[in-house]
Amino acid sequence: MFQASTKCSLVAMIVSFGMSSVPANAQEGYIGEIRILPYDFCPEDWSQLNGQQLDPSQNAELFSVIGDTYGGNGRTVFRLPNSQGRVLVHEGAGYPLGAVGGIESQPDFPAHSHDVQGSSLDGDSESPLNRVFGSVPSINAYAGGELSEVMHPATVSTSNGPQAVTNIQPSLGIQSCIAVDGLYPSRPSEAEAAADLGAEDMK
Repeated sequence: MFQASTKCSLVAMIVSFGMSSVPANAQEGYIGEIRILPYDFCPEDWSQLNGQQLDPSQNAELFSVIGDTYGGNGRTVFRLPNSQGRVLVHEGAGYPLGAVGGIESQPDFPAHSHDVQGSSLDGDSESPLNRVFGSVPSINAYAGGELSEVMHPATVSTSNGPQAVTNIQPSLGIQSCIAVDGLYPSRPSEAEAAADLGAEDMK
């Protein structure tokens, strides 16, 4: 049972990472197709998603598919998508195709303090442990108006001094590859495109 389960898991992993041992041309993809692979290289006719700069005249078919969506001037150069240190997000909902967003860290999270709060109930302890400021019977311990004296700095401590704060979700390093040569993708007919748009609107 364990061996059978292990074999099924391995087969599922191979298929999910875009590798199939059945067709001889399994690594041939649609031009511009992106695959996630578990090793440290991209197969022949595939390139890493590192934002490389390419010449449209030497990569005409790829350029006709992605254009300058991911950078370049659209005439003499265009760029591949750059997935280094980024999470791929499906287009839509504020993310048009090719848009980048988010930050890896907040560069200067300012120091700040918090309000001191108290209670209108009478104080009932000489120790401040696990207590808040309370009212003192028959003594006017509180005043309004402007502040005139500064208490000890430790009375209210600051939080998060001027420093960078990491803003990266848990992640796993893996290889992203794009097909720079292969099958040319055919665009859907107007009817198919309309059907897809209608299905999207129903979500």
